[in-house]
Amino acid sequence: MESPAVAMAVVQARLRLARDIPMALGTLEHLAEHAVSEKVRLEAAVKLLDRAGIVPPAPPKEDPNMPEKPLHELSTEELRALAARLEDEIAGRARPIAPCAGSGVVHQIEGELAGRPKADPLAALIGCGEVVG
Repeated sequence: MESPAVAMAVVQARLRLARDIPMALGTLEHLAEHAVSEKVRLEAAVKLLDRAGIVPPAPPKEDPNMPEKPLHELSTEELRALAARLEDEIAGRARPIAPCAGSGVVHQIEGELAGRPKADPLAALIGCGEVVG
């Protein structure tokens, strides 16, 4: 358990650091605009962007289903095999739903289907039933 003296020292250190934030940002801005070295200007600009929340996108995750070659370099047979594999994957994700009741006409009152329990949002849009399982 922290003693009151340690807790006070931590609070004071945080306040001191918080007071220095404008100076640190000003230094980065000055370096980004006026540094002689292009490398220093670049690093300062990147750090300013990072602090503003503008970061480069994460690299795409490796997809084990995708071939190592670009699609335009695949043969017809390789493309057919890839298409079949991806179609099987999509089919494996499918979930059965109950068939649509009645005539299929959607009767919607204020966003809810009249007389039916709340359905899956997509099913509600097309007037079909609940997801099974």
